[in-house]
Formats: sequence, structure tokens, C-alpha cells
Amino acid sequence: MVSKYLSSILLISLVFILASCQNNTVVNQNKSMNKPWKSSQPVSFEFNIQDTISPYSFYINVRNNMDYDFSNIYFFVTTTFPDGTTGRDTVECILANVRGKWLGSGMGNIKESSHLIREDLVFPASGKYQMQLEQAMREEKLDGIEDVGIKIVKKID
Repeated sequence: MVSKYLSSILLISLVFILASCQNNTVVNQNKSMNKPWKSSQPVSFEFNIQDTISPYSFYINVRNNMDYDFSNIYFFVTTTFPDGTTGRDTVECILANVRGKWLGSGMGNIKESSHLIREDLVFPASGKYQMQLEQAMREEKLDGIEDVGIKIVKKID
């Protein structure tokens, strides 16, 4: 009786462990920047979406070094939908706190951070999407940005 009970607990535990390890990341792409990163040099990402019912979380990834002079970065985000229409938004990512301490992870000269931009995003159509990130700071050239990227994660309840 005890071994049957123990076997059931182990089986249920294994199912929960495997379910929690499920990777729901649909897109995780990063691209290295030309240094300095000029506002005239947008970075493009392409990805396919098939599920138009499930909600997603959208993140912007930033890797910066200590040469970056600001505590934040603004992006123009342009999305091209499968039907060719576009949408554009401006977003801010905070890279350091009010005291100048870099946020994110990493040891040494480079910090990496992932910024939640939109939660519960539902894509309106299946197909190929293109997303373009442009630095939207007041400076024409930015030193200290190593990589930028996007991450899209399907939410599983």
C-alpha cells in the first residue's frame, strides 16, 4: 500500500517537473550592434506566429557596457503584420536605477536585461511578422550598446 502511494506521488511529481520545464519561448533573437549605434541603423527581426488565440508576453533585450552614458534607452518599435500593414510605438527601457546602479544581470563590464513591454498580447493574424527596433535617443550615435533583441513568450495558464 505504501509503495503504491509513493509511486503515485513520484509519478505526479515527475509530471509537474516536466510541465514546469516546458519552454514557451517562441522568439528569442539578439543582434550585435555596430559601434557606435546610429539612429539611422534600425535592427530587424522576422518570426512566424501560428497561434492567434493564446496570449504572449513581449520583451526587448538589451546588453550594454559601462560606456553607455544614460540610465535608459528609448526605442521606436515598428511591427509589420502578415498583411503588410504596420504599427509603430515608442518604448522606454530603464537600464539603471536613480543612483546610477546598473540593472540586469552579468558580472564585469557588461549588463544584460530583458524588459517586459507588453503582456497578454494576442496576435491578430497568423503568418510572418517583422519587428524593427530603432534607437530613439536624442543622440545620433550611442556608445555602449552591445546587443539588442526581442523575446516573445507564449503564456500558459
